[in-house]
Amino acid sequence: MQFSISMLFSVTFIVDLSDGVSVTQREPSFTQTEGEYVTLTCTYTGNVYYLFWYRQSRGRKPEFAVRNLESSGDEFKANFAQKRFSGKVQQSNKLYRLTISDLLLSDTAVYYCAASLTVMGKSDSLVQ
Repeated sequence: MQFSISMLFSVTFIVDLSDGVSVTQREPSFTQTEGEYVTLTCTYTGNVYYLFWYRQSRGRKPEFAVRNLESSGDEFKANFAQKRFSGKVQQSNKLYRLTISDLLLSDTAVYYCAASLTVMGKSDSLVQ
């Protein structure tokens, strides 16, 4: 007997109007089956240094997942994201993607895309 569990993913946009930079969602929300993969996409404008993905599970604070350097795509990941999460910057189209493979029910969350205009140190939490 086969069964599947669907999960809701929501990408919320974060906009920073300083220096003409903005980050915008591509998909407002969707579901996917456990064990499959999902790719979340956001677009950005202006000159950014780092791009980030954060996730917020129900009843929890947002937590850092992945950071990519916009110019080279170099990646830094949170411990939970090491094996199944991958961020990719497409500079030519100003796209930033997060792919999560082998989905688990615990991946159900709101995912936030964000940008930084300046060089910064290691980031592991979203300051509200």
